[in-house]
Amino acid sequence: MVERKLVSDKKIYPSGSAFLMPDGVATKYNSGCPRFVVLSVGSVRKEIHPIYAKLGAVHEDWYAEQLGGRLKHRELPVKFALQDGIEVSGRIDFVDMDGDPHETKATMSKNALYDMRKGKVQIGHLAQLVGYMIYTERTKGYIAVGFYKHVPLPDHMYNFERKETRVFTITINEDGDILADEQHTGYNTLHHMRFTKLI
Repeated sequence: MVERKLVSDKKIYPSGSAFLMPDGVATKYNSGCPRFVVLSVGSVRKEIHPIYAKLGAVHEDWYAEQLGGRLKHRELPVKFALQDGIEVSGRIDFVDMDGDPHETKATMSKNALYDMRKGKVQIGHLAQLVGYMIYTERTKGYIAVGFYKHVPLPDHMYNFERKETRVFTITINEDGDILADEQHTGYNTLHHMRFTKLI
């Protein structure tokens, strides 16, 4: 477990991370109002519907098989304090033998599939992984996105069929610029850290 002394009641959950840009906050809650985004992010930790919980577990299990012998940790807790008494609390889906974090994201959204095919990483997913990369001092990480279809089974049961996947390689260069598959995303680690100060 990555842990440093905890000293605060203010918490940052990397799953609700974002980027503070000059024209507003960039996240899945797109808004020019930082207060709205911070409040929205606070609501991210609601109960997950059983269908989506199962979908996430199915995708994680599939990705664990893909990592095979490269897998070092699964569901690695991350807890430590930043300056100004802010506590980071989260859980990295996977860490490989090189120490790089991997986040898995499963979806049934055709819009997400379209973005995936175009090589576009969802902002919220990118911000979450970058948060883990910053907090664990890594310059490389991965986002494994899977598109699934819901398959009804007898007796009101359900299953999922994986249709497409894409693993994005995320890197942070020496200037703090964030790249996805070697393409600039337009975000920098400073944008992430500026959002953190809004919490």
